[in-house]
Amino acid sequence: MGGSQSHEADLAIRALKMAMAFGSPPKVSKQIDKIFEAITEGMFHISMKAKMDALEAHKAELEAEQVNSDQDPPVLLHLNLAAVYRDQVASLSNALGDKSTKAEASSIIRSLLTEIR
Repeated sequence: MGGSQSHEADLAIRALKMAMAFGSPPKVSKQIDKIFEAITEGMFHISMKAKMDALEAHKAELEAEQVNSDQDPPVLLHLNLAAVYRDQVASLSNALGDKSTKAEASSIIRSLLTEIR
């Protein structure tokens, strides 16, 4: 891997680990809302306040990190994407190899391409 690819991979791994460990601001907000709802329905324990304070602080950290990030978050690809692509290429290869579907498959490919370099 080149330097740039390695850096991008590191960013993707970091983002995935953070998402798995801490959740996203909307997920944290949902947890806060659940605690607030429980309190408004009459359930309250001192530990709920401590948990809500921790969630509020964590949400602020996540939002600050998003604002201070100089790059867009990495795009995480589905783990099965390579298999799906392989299957689609195999189907295309079969369509191009079959005389009855070759013209239609070729036409579809031409419509997708705007320029060959």
